[in-house]
Amino acid sequence: MMREIDIEMGNRIQFLMKRRALASRELARDLEVSPSKFFHIINGRAALKPDLAVALAKYFNITLDELFGRAPMPNEITVRTKLPRGYTRETWQAHLQKLVDRIGQQLLDRQKAERANKL
Repeated sequence: MMREIDIEMGNRIQFLMKRRALASRELARDLEVSPSKFFHIINGRAALKPDLAVALAKYFNITLDELFGRAPMPNEITVRTKLPRGYTRETWQAHLQKLVDRIGQQLLDRQKAERANKL
């Protein structure tokens, strides 16, 4: 039976893997865990044992508090300051996402222009 805490832990591990573009097989190999056991952990079907929790924290260079969700992980979007007037957390995050999208599009446009100039 899947417990909510195991599912949340699996989500946090998947977040860390995505940040580093790691496949579960790669991480399982690096941590010397069977791929099937690791698959069950990241899908919330098995509990994370203490020794593997320590190994994961060291591997990702985070604290156990960050791994277990008692502290925000690095690069995790959190709003800890007073929001600008008229914004809710959701509207502020949407505003930030629009900025990120616009900057990303500007970078893509610049790369296209540079490629066109090379031809």
